[in-house]
Amino acid sequence: MAQSFRKRSTAAVCGFVFVCLTASAAEFKVYPGAKTDAWAADAMRKGKAALPPGTESEVFVTPDAYEKVSSFYKQNAREVSVSPGTTLPDGTRVKWSFYVLDNARGLADSRLWLKVQRPSVADAEMKVRDITSIQVVRKK
Repeated sequence: MAQSFRKRSTAAVCGFVFVCLTASAAEFKVYPGAKTDAWAADAMRKGKAALPPGTESEVFVTPDAYEKVSSFYKQNAREVSVSPGTTLPDGTRVKWSFYVLDNARGLADSRLWLKVQRPSVADAEMKVRDITSIQVVRKK
């Protein structure tokens, strides 16, 4: 009986460790139908200068509503509270949400996080596009 209990305990511990390791090894899934186009590639290229060394970023865009895209990522990621979106010079409010895909406490500690935003702004010249963007950031 003691041996049976030991086997069950060992199996339970192994299962728990597997679940923990799987949870910490989250991966980014591209929102269905989102793609990288010339505008997104240009935004990514310009944004690389602002990223710390060893950090990679990808930008995807979709015409789908911000709320729909945000809901997709809420299913498998933890939303991180960041200051509310800004307001553009024309009065348009930018909506954004940030999600951590690993077990980090916040964006600074995360090795894999993303931002969902609409409308999307490509650079300091305020090239605005009424589209939802998904920026994924990976730290090596």
